[in-house]
Amino acid sequence: MITFLSSPKAFVGHAGKIQKNAILSWLSVHSYVEVIIYGDGEGVSEACREMGVSHVSDIACSPSGVPFFNGIVEHAKKHARNDMQCYLNCDILLTPHIANISSLITFPRYLVIGQRFDLAEGVDLTITPSWKQELTQLADKGLATLHAPTGIDYFVFPRGLWYGLLPLVIGRAGYDGALLAFCLSHDIPIIDGTCAIPAIHQFHDYGHVAGAKKEIWSGGDAANNYSLHNVKRGTPTITDAVLQLHDMALYDIAGEKNYLRTLELKLRFRWRFKLLSLVVRVLMRVIYPADISTSNRRTTTDVLDCF
Repeated sequence: MITFLSSPKAFVGHAGKIQKNAILSWLSVHSYVEVIIYGDGEGVSEACREMGVSHVSDIACSPSGVPFFNGIVEHAKKHARNDMQCYLNCDILLTPHIANISSLITFPRYLVIGQRFDLAEGVDLTITPSWKQELTQLADKGLATLHAPTGIDYFVFPRGLWYGLLPLVIGRAGYDGALLAFCLSHDIPIIDGTCAIPAIHQFHDYGHVAGAKKEIWSGGDAANNYSLHNVKRGTPTITDAVLQLHDMALYDIAGEKNYLRTLELKLRFRWRFKLLSLVVRVLMRVIYPADISTSNRRTTTDVLDCF
C-alpha cells in the first residue's frame, strides 16, 4: 500500500484541528496505510499518540528549525513499511482514490503530483462517502476552487527515489519545484494525478511563521532552495508532467507538450546548458505572452467530474 509522510505545524488551535482532520483522512484511505509524522512542535507527540500514528521527533533541520525533505525521505527509505510513499502537507485531505494508483504504475521510478482544491476561509469539510457532493456544493457557491498548477501539496514516489538530492527545506518557496527539477535532471517520469487523486487544501493563515508569507517566499530557507536547485525563474510545474492518470489508466501526454518548453527544461536540467535554456525561455515568452508553464487548463468542474 502506501506510507504517508508529513511534518506538521504545532497542534494548537485551528492548525491542530485541520491537521488532525487531514491525518484521519489519510488513515481512512486503506487499512494497510502507514502514517509517519516528523518534528517536535507543540502537541505533535500527543496528537500522534492519540491517532495511533508513528512519530519521529529528531529530524535534520535548517538553521531556522524547519525540517529538510532529505532527512524525512532518508528515514522513510530505511524504516517505512511500504515502498510507495507520499510526502504531503499536513493540511491536505485525501480520499480513498489515492489507493488505486499503486496498480497503475509499474515502472521503478516516478513522481506523482497534482492540483488541489482550495477551501475558503471558515469552510470545514470531513471526508465521508458524500465528500464529492459536499465539495461540489461548495464549488457552486465559490467556496472551493481548483488551485493553479504552480502549487503542489503532495508527492507520491517509490522508496529511495531521492538519492543525491541537494539539501531542500520543506514548506518554503522553491521546494516543490526543486523536486520536479530533480526528476527532470534524472529522467524520472513526472505524472499528473489531478484527475485521479482528489486533494483538498484546508484554509489556514501563516501565523505559525515569524515573518509570515514574506519569510516563506523570500527568507533564507527559500533563498537557499532557489539557488541550490536552480528554480528561481521558470520553475517546473504540474503542467510539465509527461504522463497523466485518468479513468483508472495511465496516459502518455508528452506529445501534447509545447516544444519550446520541453526544450527549455531539457537544456536547463538534463543537459545543464543554463544560458541556452534562458534564450529559449525568452523566445517562448515572446511567442507566447501568457506563461504556458503556469496557465491553468482545467476548471474546478472539470476535475470534480473525474470522480
